[in-house]
Amino acid sequence: PYQIQGGCMVFDRIVIGISCSVGANALVLLSAEMREGSALLPLSLLGETKLLPRHTIWQGSPAKFQGPSNIDADAFEAIAQRYRAGCHFWLVVLPVTFLTFAWMFAISTGSIIPMVIVGERLYASHGAIVTIAFLPAGLLMVALALGLLSLITKWIIIGRLRRGSYPVYGAYFLRWMVASRFINLDPMARLLINTSYLGRWLQMWGRD
Repeated sequence: PYQIQGGCMVFDRIVIGISCSVGANALVLLSAEMREGSALLPLSLLGETKLLPRHTIWQGSPAKFQGPSNIDADAFEAIAQRYRAGCHFWLVVLPVTFLTFAWMFAISTGSIIPMVIVGERLYASHGAIVTIAFLPAGLLMVALALGLLSLITKWIIIGRLRRGSYPVYGAYFLRWMVASRFINLDPMARLLINTSYLGRWLQMWGRD
Protein backbone atom coordinates (compact mmCIF):
# COMPACT_ATOMS: atom_id res chain seq x y z
CA PRO A 1 0.00 0.00 0.00
CA TYR A 2 0.94 3.65 -0.20
CA GLN A 3 0.03 7.06 1.15
CA ILE A 4 0.73 10.66 0.19
CA GLN A 5 2.96 12.31 2.75
CA GLY A 6 4.86 15.60 2.51
CA GLY A 7 4.25 15.87 -1.21
CA CYS A 8 5.64 12.38 -1.82
CA MET A 9 4.07 8.99 -2.48
CA VAL A 10 5.33 6.63 0.22
CA PHE A 11 5.22 2.86 -0.34
CA ASP A 12 5.57 0.44 2.55
CA ARG A 13 4.04 -2.76 3.85
CA ILE A 14 1.39 -3.53 6.46
CA VAL A 15 1.77 -6.83 8.32
CA ILE A 16 -1.38 -8.55 9.59
CA GLY A 17 -0.70 -11.89 11.26
CA ILE A 18 -2.70 -15.09 11.48
CA SER A 19 -6.13 -14.88 13.15
CA CYS A 20 -6.01 -11.10 13.50
CA SER A 21 -9.19 -9.03 13.45
CA VAL A 22 -9.66 -5.57 11.94
CA GLY A 23 -13.02 -4.00 12.80
CA ALA A 24 -15.35 -2.08 10.52
CA ASN A 25 -14.05 1.34 9.42
CA ALA A 26 -10.78 0.79 11.29
CA LEU A 27 -7.69 2.24 9.62
CA VAL A 28 -4.22 0.68 9.58
CA LEU A 29 -1.43 3.00 8.43
CA LEU A 30 1.82 2.13 6.71
CA SER A 31 4.55 0.19 8.53
CA ALA A 32 2.10 -1.01 11.19
CA GLU A 33 2.19 -4.63 12.29
CA MET A 34 -0.42 -6.79 13.97
CA ARG A 35 0.99 -9.93 15.58
CA GLU A 36 -0.88 -13.24 15.73
CA GLY A 37 -4.31 -13.10 17.37
CA SER A 38 -4.36 -9.31 17.91
CA ALA A 39 -7.55 -7.33 17.32
CA LEU A 40 -8.21 -3.75 16.24
CA LEU A 41 -11.76 -2.75 17.14
CA PRO A 42 -14.10 -0.74 14.85
CA LEU A 43 -13.47 2.97 14.21
CA SER A 44 -9.89 2.67 15.48
CA LEU A 45 -6.68 4.05 14.04
CA LEU A 46 -3.45 2.06 14.12
CA GLY A 47 -0.64 4.56 13.56
CA GLU A 48 2.53 4.26 11.53
CA THR A 49 5.22 1.87 12.79
CA LYS A 50 2.83 0.73 15.54
CA LEU A 51 3.19 -2.87 16.72
CA LEU A 52 0.31 -4.80 18.31
CA PRO A 53 1.58 -7.70 20.47
CA ARG A 54 0.12 -11.20 20.19
CA HIS A 55 -3.37 -11.85 21.56
CA THR A 56 -4.17 -8.25 22.53
CA ILE A 57 -7.12 -5.94 21.88
CA TRP A 58 -6.72 -2.31 20.84
CA GLN A 59 -9.24 0.49 20.36
CA GLY A 60 -9.37 4.23 19.78
CA SER A 61 -7.75 6.89 17.64
CA PRO A 62 -4.89 6.42 18.09
CA ALA A 63 -5.37 2.81 19.16
CA LYS A 64 -4.75 2.06 22.83
CA PHE A 65 -4.38 -1.23 24.67
CA GLN A 66 -7.67 -2.62 26.01
CA GLY A 67 -6.67 -6.03 27.33
CA PRO A 68 -5.82 -9.58 26.25
CA SER A 69 -7.80 -11.29 23.51
CA ASN A 70 -9.90 -14.41 24.05
CA ILE A 71 -7.76 -16.61 21.78
CA ASP A 72 -5.59 -18.86 23.92
CA ALA A 73 -2.33 -20.41 22.85
CA ASP A 74 -3.83 -23.82 22.03
CA ALA A 75 -6.50 -22.31 19.80
CA PHE A 76 -3.94 -20.18 18.02
CA GLU A 77 -1.65 -23.15 17.45
CA ALA A 78 -4.56 -25.08 15.90
CA ILE A 79 -5.20 -22.15 13.56
CA ALA A 80 -1.51 -21.95 12.69
CA GLN A 81 -1.40 -25.67 11.90
CA ARG A 82 -4.36 -25.33 9.56
CA TYR A 83 -2.64 -22.39 7.89
CA ARG A 84 0.58 -24.34 7.39
CA ALA A 85 -1.37 -27.30 6.08
CA GLY A 86 -3.10 -24.97 3.65
CA CYS A 87 0.27 -23.71 2.37
CA HIS A 88 1.42 -27.28 1.76
CA PHE A 89 -1.92 -28.07 0.16
CA TRP A 90 -1.53 -25.28 -2.39
CA LEU A 91 1.85 -26.68 -3.38
CA VAL A 92 -0.16 -29.62 -4.67
CA VAL A 93 -3.17 -27.67 -5.91
CA LEU A 94 -1.25 -25.25 -8.14
CA PRO A 95 0.33 -27.93 -10.36
CA VAL A 96 -2.96 -29.84 -10.52
CA THR A 97 -4.81 -26.63 -11.44
CA PHE A 98 -2.27 -25.92 -14.18
CA LEU A 99 -2.70 -29.42 -15.61
CA THR A 100 -6.47 -29.07 -15.36
CA PHE A 101 -6.54 -25.86 -17.38
CA ALA A 102 -4.10 -27.38 -19.87
CA TRP A 103 -6.51 -30.28 -20.40
CA MET A 104 -9.44 -27.86 -20.62
CA PHE A 105 -7.58 -25.92 -23.30
CA ALA A 106 -6.80 -29.16 -25.12
CA ILE A 107 -10.40 -30.37 -25.25
CA SER A 108 -11.63 -26.89 -26.18
CA THR A 109 -9.14 -26.72 -29.03
CA GLY A 110 -9.94 -30.27 -30.06
CA SER A 111 -13.62 -29.33 -30.31
CA ILE A 112 -13.01 -26.22 -32.40
CA ILE A 113 -10.36 -27.45 -34.85
CA PRO A 114 -12.65 -29.95 -36.68
CA MET A 115 -15.22 -27.19 -37.27
CA VAL A 116 -12.51 -24.92 -38.67
CA ILE A 117 -11.31 -27.65 -41.03
CA VAL A 118 -14.85 -28.39 -42.25
CA GLY A 119 -15.50 -24.66 -42.68
CA GLU A 120 -12.39 -24.21 -44.80
CA ARG A 121 -13.36 -27.12 -47.04
CA LEU A 122 -16.92 -25.82 -47.44
CA TYR A 123 -15.61 -22.39 -48.30
CA ALA A 124 -13.22 -23.82 -50.87
CA SER A 125 -15.86 -26.03 -52.52
CA HIS A 126 -19.18 -24.15 -52.05
CA GLY A 127 -18.31 -20.56 -51.29
CA ALA A 128 -19.00 -18.12 -48.49
CA ILE A 129 -22.83 -18.40 -48.41
CA VAL A 130 -22.85 -22.12 -47.67
CA THR A 131 -20.07 -21.65 -45.10
CA ILE A 132 -22.05 -18.93 -43.26
CA ALA A 133 -25.17 -21.12 -43.36
CA PHE A 134 -23.16 -23.95 -41.82
CA LEU A 135 -21.84 -21.75 -38.98
CA PRO A 136 -24.80 -22.17 -36.51
CA ALA A 137 -24.76 -25.95 -36.94
CA GLY A 138 -20.99 -25.96 -36.54
CA LEU A 139 -21.15 -23.97 -33.31
CA LEU A 140 -23.80 -26.33 -31.98
CA MET A 141 -21.58 -29.33 -32.75
CA VAL A 142 -18.65 -27.66 -30.99
CA ALA A 143 -20.80 -27.00 -27.91
CA LEU A 144 -22.02 -30.60 -27.92
CA ALA A 145 -18.51 -32.00 -28.31
CA LEU A 146 -17.13 -29.77 -25.57
CA GLY A 147 -20.04 -30.69 -23.28
CA LEU A 148 -19.56 -34.41 -23.86
CA LEU A 149 -15.80 -34.24 -23.29
CA SER A 150 -16.34 -32.28 -20.08
CA LEU A 151 -18.98 -34.79 -18.99
CA ILE A 152 -16.69 -37.77 -19.59
CA THR A 153 -13.80 -36.07 -17.79
CA LYS A 154 -16.00 -35.33 -14.76
CA TRP A 155 -17.10 -38.97 -14.46
CA ILE A 156 -13.51 -40.18 -14.79
CA ILE A 157 -12.22 -37.80 -12.11
CA ILE A 158 -14.89 -38.06 -9.42
CA GLY A 159 -17.90 -40.03 -10.66
CA ARG A 160 -21.16 -39.32 -8.86
CA LEU A 161 -20.83 -36.92 -5.93
CA ARG A 162 -21.29 -38.76 -2.64
CA ARG A 163 -22.99 -37.26 0.37
CA GLY A 164 -20.73 -36.91 3.37
CA SER A 165 -18.14 -34.78 5.14
CA TYR A 166 -14.67 -34.66 3.63
CA PRO A 167 -11.48 -32.92 4.82
CA VAL A 168 -10.84 -29.64 3.02
CA TYR A 169 -7.27 -30.71 2.30
CA GLY A 170 -8.16 -34.28 1.39
CA ALA A 171 -8.02 -36.18 -1.88
CA TYR A 172 -11.79 -36.05 -2.44
CA PHE A 173 -11.80 -32.28 -2.11
CA LEU A 174 -8.99 -32.05 -4.66
CA ARG A 175 -10.87 -34.28 -7.10
CA TRP A 176 -14.02 -32.20 -6.63
CA MET A 177 -12.11 -28.98 -7.25
CA VAL A 178 -10.76 -30.30 -10.54
CA ALA A 179 -14.11 -31.77 -11.61
CA SER A 180 -15.91 -28.50 -10.86
CA ARG A 181 -13.76 -26.74 -13.47
CA PHE A 182 -15.13 -29.06 -16.13
CA ILE A 183 -18.67 -28.67 -14.83
CA ASN A 184 -18.32 -24.91 -15.31
CA LEU A 185 -16.82 -25.48 -18.77
CA ASP A 186 -19.95 -27.24 -20.05
CA PRO A 187 -21.77 -24.98 -22.57
CA MET A 188 -24.75 -27.27 -23.14
CA ALA A 189 -26.41 -26.46 -19.81
CA ARG A 190 -26.59 -22.81 -20.86
CA LEU A 191 -27.93 -23.67 -24.30
CA LEU A 192 -30.64 -25.96 -22.88
CA ILE A 193 -31.99 -23.48 -20.31
CA ASN A 194 -35.81 -23.18 -20.50
CA THR A 195 -36.08 -26.37 -22.53
CA SER A 196 -37.37 -29.80 -21.61
CA TYR A 197 -33.94 -31.32 -22.30
CA LEU A 198 -32.10 -29.51 -19.50
CA GLY A 199 -33.25 -31.98 -16.82
CA ARG A 200 -32.08 -34.96 -18.86
CA TRP A 201 -28.73 -33.34 -19.54
CA LEU A 202 -28.20 -32.63 -15.84
CA GLN A 203 -29.11 -36.22 -15.03
CA MET A 204 -26.26 -37.32 -17.26
CA TRP A 205 -23.98 -35.22 -15.03
CA GLY A 206 -25.24 -37.10 -11.97
CA ARG A 207 -28.11 -34.96 -10.68
CA ASP A 208 -30.70 -36.98 -8.77
